[in-house]
Formats: sequence, C-alpha cells, structure tokens
Amino acid sequence: MEEKRDHKIKGITLAGRLGAGKSSTGDLLATTLGYERFSGGKFFRDEAVERGMTFKEFHDLAEQDESIDRLLDERQKKFLNTQEGYVVDSRLAHFFAPRAFNVFLELDEAIAAQRMFDDLQKNPDRSEEHTSELQS
Repeated sequence: MEEKRDHKIKGITLAGRLGAGKSSTGDLLATTLGYERFSGGKFFRDEAVERGMTFKEFHDLAEQDESIDRLLDERQKKFLNTQEGYVVDSRLAHFFAPRAFNVFLELDEAIAAQRMFDDLQKNPDRSEEHTSELQS
C-alpha cells in the first residue's frame, strides 16, 4: 500500500531585502486571506524580552553566540511545521517550511531606502532594529 503524502500548502513565507515590503505585503496577504500573521523578527524580539535584553543587546550577543541562531531557527521550524493558515516574513522561513508557498520580494534599492526612511519616521523605536540589520 502506497503512503499518502500531505502536499497541501500550509502557509506563505515572504523573504526579501531590507525595505522590500515584506511586512506590508504580509499584512495585506494575512488580512485578505484571513491568515494569521507572524514575523521572523518577532521570534528574535520575543527571545530578547525573555532574556531581559534590548534588541541591540540581544543582536550583539547573537553575533557572538551561534547557539542563538540555532535556537531561533528551531523555534521557527517547530512553529512553521505545526501551524496552518499563516503568513510569515522571515529571511530564512522558506528553509523551514516545506509546505509553504515561498515568495522573495525584490525592490529597487532607492525605493527600498525611502521605504526604510519613512518607516523610521513613523516608528522611531525601530531605528535600533534597522541600524543593527544594516550593519549585519
């Protein structure tokens, strides 16, 4: 007897360069499809909060400690393989979500830079995140 495989798409992953519109696209897709919305950055921020650290402090620690990447990768992998009906923006989620529709967003660098600048004007608390991401 042949084993049946589940090939059903469970969710959508969005990847792309900084400022490409991953968050905006993810929000729109989740709202339109009635899917839950998640962000790879949220996994990172949640871990920082659990450790009582700022985003920058945790980012600096993660730069020195490879086990943090593995921990966050495992959390994403577990999440993506146990959920259904999600939209996740994350640079690496497509590696961990074998049953997702994977999208890579690319945008002109000048437009992406303007989007990031506009985001910083609206959300000044994200400046620490953007600065750390740009330095990586």
